[in-house]
Amino acid sequence: GKRVWAYQDGTSGHDKALALAMGGNGDVYVTGLVGGPWKLANTQGTQDLMVARISQDGKLVKGIQLSNDLEIYGSAVAIAKDGTVYVGGASSHMVESNIVSDRAVYKFNADLELVNEHKVQMYSSYFVKGIDLNSDDTKLVLGGDVYVDTYRKFDIFVSLLDLNTFTESFTKIVQSVDREYEYTRVAKFVENDNILLGGFTSGKLYNDAVQNGVWAPWTMVVRSNGEVFQAWQPISDDESSWEEIHAGVLDSAGNVVYVGRSWSPTTYMFETVVGRFGLAGITLPEAVVEAPA
Repeated sequence: GKRVWAYQDGTSGHDKALALAMGGNGDVYVTGLVGGPWKLANTQGTQDLMVARISQDGKLVKGIQLSNDLEIYGSAVAIAKDGTVYVGGASSHMVESNIVSDRAVYKFNADLELVNEHKVQMYSSYFVKGIDLNSDDTKLVLGGDVYVDTYRKFDIFVSLLDLNTFTESFTKIVQSVDREYEYTRVAKFVENDNILLGGFTSGKLYNDAVQNGVWAPWTMVVRSNGEVFQAWQPISDDESSWEEIHAGVLDSAGNVVYVGRSWSPTTYMFETVVGRFGLAGITLPEAVVEAPA
């Protein structure tokens, strides 16, 4: 194909777009971070959250910049049917001498005016990697990584936000049984407001999993009440195996189609991987080790 248009903008600092979504009007909404003044004359921290609305012909309709004393950024975006824009990301605060990232959701109207925000301050750092709206735009799911300082590794987290009250219905943190690293890259609603999560791990999500490789892809289904229902992780005895999920969608048959990267021991380079699997996994009401939120 041929590129129709490209939009580029920046500041005097380091800037990065991290997520995008298509609005019902055909406009593209982009979120990420900027490292200098863009839509604000004066900034307070080292990096600021940005949201840009770009028209179908590649022109900037409107851009906004939010700033705080430290760091704030957007890493996921979803558009409701009425044009409301939800941005998931992080807003930092200090704990003793350490910077901690709070999970955060920002609600903007169709004109990108800030309407509401939801931030949860914890001693652990949260990194939102995916958000999604349910079918009637009354719930928002957040999925991502949480850094647990007690053993200095990343775990899976998922939160459900009630958009009528803008409060969390639940937050769940899931650890591998062998306390290894887990990263989340997919958070989507499926039927009956169940939640599909996906990512990659260096550990075992359940006791019967075999994980001798470097990284293995995983998926998990969480019920709307926060109960972990099913999980799937491929069995691998290959110590060199390395496969990561970075994005995923559901096809018409209810299968998960994902893209990511895989390490090739032949070329010693990363290669693109595309896979598909059904939602039927291993039912595990008790095998997953969960930490308090």
